[in-house]
Amino acid sequence: MAAWFQRYRTVLTVIALVVLIASLVVAIPGASRAAETPRRGGVLLAVIGADPPSLDPHQENTFATIELVAPLYSTLLQIDPYSYPKIIGDVASEWKIAPDGLTYTFKIRQDIKFHDGSTLTAADVKATYEKIAFPPAGVRSVRKGSYSAIQGIEAPDPATVVFKLKYPSASLLNNLASPWNVIYPKKYLDKDPNYFKTNVVGSGPFKFKSYTPGATFEGERNPDYFVSDRPYLNGYKFFISTETSVRAAAIRSGRAYIEFRDLPGAEVEPIKKQLGAKVSVQEVSATGWWGIAVNNTIKPFTDVRVRKALTLGLDRYTGGRVLFPSPAFGTSGD
Repeated sequence: MAAWFQRYRTVLTVIALVVLIASLVVAIPGASRAAETPRRGGVLLAVIGADPPSLDPHQENTFATIELVAPLYSTLLQIDPYSYPKIIGDVASEWKIAPDGLTYTFKIRQDIKFHDGSTLTAADVKATYEKIAFPPAGVRSVRKGSYSAIQGIEAPDPATVVFKLKYPSASLLNNLASPWNVIYPKKYLDKDPNYFKTNVVGSGPFKFKSYTPGATFEGERNPDYFVSDRPYLNGYKFFISTETSVRAAAIRSGRAYIEFRDLPGAEVEPIKKQLGAKVSVQEVSATGWWGIAVNNTIKPFTDVRVRKALTLGLDRYTGGRVLFPSPAFGTSGD
């Protein structure tokens, strides 16, 4: 589900000067392949509504992390942006699943370089997934439960990674294609498994350029990206502001071209009125959830009766009607 949600999480996207970012059609959920040849060059200017709590996607669940850093990294697998929900390779060139469903073997491309110049190998993939599935003390892994079927991970040679399972898992391949499971260099994880909370060393189409909390986050084109003709853009820059009116004003003025997440209708309508044909608004169906996490190791939540009383006390029907009109779900409560 993680990969599905990421694909459709851009619920209402405002794009100005779209000719400049046509090459990023792959990054726009629901968009079709551009008919004309993409134009090279330029910097994508975007707005985002929050600072990331950290730069490590393994430890975070927020759009404020993944939108900023995903272009800097590669993943083992990915969802085909042109043919959802097809799974295709990224770092993996091919893979096979044993007939009993207990062994997944991946061949790793040997032409991938991290941004520090080192070669990405199976050992890096192994170390990355061990951090996710078997996090050491003091390291958070918010998706550990998605990999509970994994018994162990092996890297018999630099080009091969093997996942051994305790039992067959119908969701494993989809979970391995999650955009949150970015591949880290093993040597940095060996020194500090929390290194990537504040640092970036990826192998993706863009390289980290700068980050000023509360202001901007920038990436620049990686000339050594293993897909020879990509990326088309020279870079990207996010302007960070928690104020909706500030982000909307940036779109309206042309200071930024896109808001990947959502803007309320009260802001979108004036933008459409002012920019006319220069702006495109995309509304894409999404899935999401609201939940309450209870620490059941402390009183009174150690008592199952208290937890049952809490859940019985929630008015889900009213909650649904109140939450539905949000920009992420619709324009009315009907």
